[in-house]
Amino acid sequence: MPQLAWTLLEFAPLILFGNIGRFGGDLETRFLCGAATALLVVPLLRLLGRRQNPLLLGAAAWLILIALAYLIRFAPLGNLLLFLGESSFFLAVFFAGLTAMLLAPRAVFALDDPDPGRARRFSLLVLAAALLGLGCSILFRGQETYSAVLPSIVLFLLQSFLEKKLAAVG
Repeated sequence: MPQLAWTLLEFAPLILFGNIGRFGGDLETRFLCGAATALLVVPLLRLLGRRQNPLLLGAAAWLILIALAYLIRFAPLGNLLLFLGESSFFLAVFFAGLTAMLLAPRAVFALDDPDPGRARRFSLLVLAAALLGLGCSILFRGQETYSAVLPSIVLFLLQSFLEKKLAAVG
């Protein structure tokens, strides 16, 4: 399967989440469908032996956690997530990236054997971009294009660019 197909599969939960909203789906439907897709895609990629993007694993966890809050009607979590809005996405991605950077030798990159020092340095740039996305989500709260979509695109493009740069050296 070509690399683009693997990438689209890995992004499928977020793509579905965004497109359901674009076509008028309510927030609960968006999260339930995104989480269901994540629950299919993440194990499938693992089963097929594909290295997974740690930031997208954080995004999958975000979708699943919020869908779970909808399903069990846990008001405190639901209220917190409503208060955070789009910021909760960038917090989930940031903490997933931070955990990967601290615990995994490849840090936030899905590479087989990168230089750990360079991977961690490059990861700091990706984490800074996630914090910048968090700032945008706060500044443009409620305007999904500016508070979530564009900052996410920049974040994942930067990660991809740095991953290619890291792979070229290693």
